[in-house]
Amino acid sequence: MSFDSADGRIQVRRDLKDRREVQSIATISAGGKTETGPWTIVYDVAWSYADQ
Repeated sequence: MSFDSADGRIQVRRDLKDRREVQSIATISAGGKTETGPWTIVYDVAWSYADQ
């Protein structure tokens, strides 16, 4: 970025940067429930991944 005002006029220059943004997310979820008499078993398992 530069600024020049030597002649009474204002001039501003700015350089732009080209940036690549990378995003990623991962999720793991588990569950459960166990009762042994006379049987109850409930379990959930999930996994997900995403990136951009």
